[in-house]
Amino acid sequence: MAINSMTGFARADGRLDGASWHWEIKSVNGKGLDVRARLPQGVDGLEASLKDVAARHLRRGNLQVSLQFAREAAAPVIRANPQALEQVIAIAGDLRKKLDAPPVTVEGLLAVRGVLELAEPEQDEAAVEARTAALLATFDEACAALARARAEEGRALHDITLAQIDDIERLAVAARDCPQRAPEAIRARLA
Repeated sequence: MAINSMTGFARADGRLDGASWHWEIKSVNGKGLDVRARLPQGVDGLEASLKDVAARHLRRGNLQVSLQFAREAAAPVIRANPQALEQVIAIAGDLRKKLDAPPVTVEGLLAVRGVLELAEPEQDEAAVEARTAALLATFDEACAALARARAEEGRALHDITLAQIDDIERLAVAARDCPQRAPEAIRARLA
């Protein structure tokens, strides 16, 4: 029967479409398989899938999983906030009538805070699915590496344990066969 250690560490890196990530998994003893993940915003929906992937490689252990995720700086998209723009136009129109002011310019409207917003470029669903698949594939690599590390440490522990058992057996035989334990030797010492 193969012995697996319950402790271990593994990491795996990945990259796709201007994004890069780094998985780290630490494992300690546990009765069942418990996966606790620290995931960055935007990929936090992966947690249930992580448990499924980990279960393919490991049966037991408390896993601390962390993901560092970075995107290459993409040019932000500037969008107009239509609700804010309509409110500013309405307020400007009311003030213009009350104050008999000149018409509002486009530059003046765009200078009002909240009319223009910086937003992240939207990703299409296929790109998000591809990124999710790549993240899970890399996590699968990390879990496989963790399983190998735990098996390797288990083999080392097995060898150490067998060596200690052999030492205990050798010492027990040496103590049993020691001539100083013979009844004649004991009588001679007592006399």
